[in-house]
Amino acid sequence: MGLPPQQADKIFNAFFTTKTHGTGMGLRISRSIIESHGGRLWAADNSPRGATFQFTLPAATSRPIYNLPNCSHIGQAARSSRVGPSGTSTQNLKR
Repeated sequence: MGLPPQQADKIFNAFFTTKTHGTGMGLRISRSIIESHGGRLWAADNSPRGATFQFTLPAATSRPIYNLPNCSHIGQAARSSRVGPSGTSTQNLKR
């Protein structure tokens, strides 16, 4: 059957499916993830059987994708607290 031309533009839309029990979210989610990393996802007809899906991702970026806040205080907080027998955190208090 391949990928009919009238469906090629629709297959990445949310909730579009050709399956009886499909949700139509798999390709939309896949494309969203790939695009969020600077890539591209597309499909091509592979008649007579199905479609070929291809994607690209950048090899490297010149800047970080995620900017994390300064978390240097986390190490100190972890060293100065303990987990008690009930699973609750208790602070080490200097007496």
